[in-house]
Amino acid sequence: MSSFTRLERKNAGLQRHELITAAVEVGAIFTIFIIAFTGRSAFGDGVRQLLIVLSVIAGSLGAVAGMWVLLRAIQFQASRVPRLALGSFMTFIGIYTVVHVL
Repeated sequence: MSSFTRLERKNAGLQRHELITAAVEVGAIFTIFIIAFTGRSAFGDGVRQLLIVLSVIAGSLGAVAGMWVLLRAIQFQASRVPRLALGSFMTFIGIYTVVHVL
């Protein structure tokens, strides 16, 4: 069995770390927005600025991770469609978060 065949078999299907990365991105952005919306009137300017910075960081890292998943979808033929969907979702959510916050 060639090393290429082993590599293709190893990368068949979405990998656990790809799914965990997407869940962490969505969870971080969701948590930051919930904190920002519920404490809108209670927080001072310093906390608001911190939440903006955290949103931009989470969105940027999520967009980069989404592009990484898209790159893996291009590299590996196995499970291309799920990786394209997941990577596109992650990239869109990350970019949307950064644009929305700024």
